[in-house]
Amino acid sequence: MGMSKELLIEEITDKGFAIAYDQGRKIYVDGAYLNERVKVEILEEKPTYASARLEEILMPSPKRITPKCTNQSCGGCAFNQIETSELLRLKNKELKTCLDHVNIDQELSQCIGMDDETAYRNKAIYYVRDCDGSFSIGFFAKNSHDLVAIDQCYLEPPFIATANRIIRHWASEFKISAYSDEHQNGLIKNLIYRKGNITNERMLIIMATKLEVPFLDQLLESLKDLSFDSIWLAQNDSANNNIWGEKQRLIYGSPTINTILFDLKFKLSPKSFFQLNSTQCEKLYQKILDFACLKSTDLVFDLYCGIGTISLCLAQRAKRVYAIEIIEDAILNARENASINNINNVEFLVGKSEVICEQLVKEKQIRANIVVVDPPRKGCDQSLINTLLFLKAEKLVYVSCNPKSLARDLKFLQPLYKISQIATVDMFPNTLHVETVVLMSRAMGNRLENH
Repeated sequence: MGMSKELLIEEITDKGFAIAYDQGRKIYVDGAYLNERVKVEILEEKPTYASARLEEILMPSPKRITPKCTNQSCGGCAFNQIETSELLRLKNKELKTCLDHVNIDQELSQCIGMDDETAYRNKAIYYVRDCDGSFSIGFFAKNSHDLVAIDQCYLEPPFIATANRIIRHWASEFKISAYSDEHQNGLIKNLIYRKGNITNERMLIIMATKLEVPFLDQLLESLKDLSFDSIWLAQNDSANNNIWGEKQRLIYGSPTINTILFDLKFKLSPKSFFQLNSTQCEKLYQKILDFACLKSTDLVFDLYCGIGTISLCLAQRAKRVYAIEIIEDAILNARENASINNINNVEFLVGKSEVICEQLVKEKQIRANIVVVDPPRKGCDQSLINTLLFLKAEKLVYVSCNPKSLARDLKFLQPLYKISQIATVDMFPNTLHVETVVLMSRAMGNRLENH
């Protein structure tokens, strides 16, 4: 047993850990919250920090509520024991802290939350593992590979829990093995579910170490009452933690399902990227459209366009959209989505954004007056920042899922742009994750203006 201490929680990290200080050293505690006095057991000590196990909350926060979910150890919604209004405040505080670090002083309006936080996820990835001979389905505990068996996650549509029960029963009846991380053997590794917004179409991807799984017909028969529209079998026999392998085959129904966003139809294949929260995605995209304030004469560059969700929304209002994405499969999906929706004023281009943008400007004399950029968590590479400064668009709408990389990039862009508005959207309730939309306007007369 480690040493017990009574501590006061003074900070919360973006990963959900509480921080207390003991003689100048940080103590990380899981499960506690701001301003709570707690009793902890010190587990691992380092010169500058230590980790601790929460033993007792001696003085709870007035923001603490009864948890919405009893599966506290899975870590999927680290803050479901805290009031929603408090979490919305914290999301903005996290962004404001990052902006302050780069000397950007900007007022933030209230983070846009959800009216109903249940069953919002349109995609779920479950791990299947052999736990002492049992075929277990669930999520990994936070910062570990220890499986937490889950019967039902309230963030997901109820049909997923039913499907998982059917698959467990099928595995038991037909002696189908679950994957073992320890022995690197076993057949079933993951179950991936997708659901179409408004259409309610359903997809299941069964990830296995082989593309031949016995008794599949019996499983399909057992699942038929759940009305799946698409079921895939995919292979991943690697020992790493990547979900996807290289091979997959359709075993039932259509290869894609349909989802709807702003009355636009999008086809989703097993690997298609799509925002996990359709309700909040529409609010996010509405902010992008509000900030862009498009006219029928506007030319738009949409960088990191993915399967074209933002691009097609923009194209409904602009003269023309040039959408760029480095992943060829995503561009193929995007072109198909444009065709499905009869949108002809968008051109999808494969390649690095900085390379394609320069070609459009220098070779085709096409220069956008509005640029939308939605980079991955790491933010924009310096080469793309240089390209954005080179383009000198009148408006730049930056969409970000990471306050730290966003703040860094905004600082780099400030020689040419001033921040006009910032909006934050709660895409993942009960976490500290926040999605941000920033409108930047070109600073006329700036020293870069004539370069």
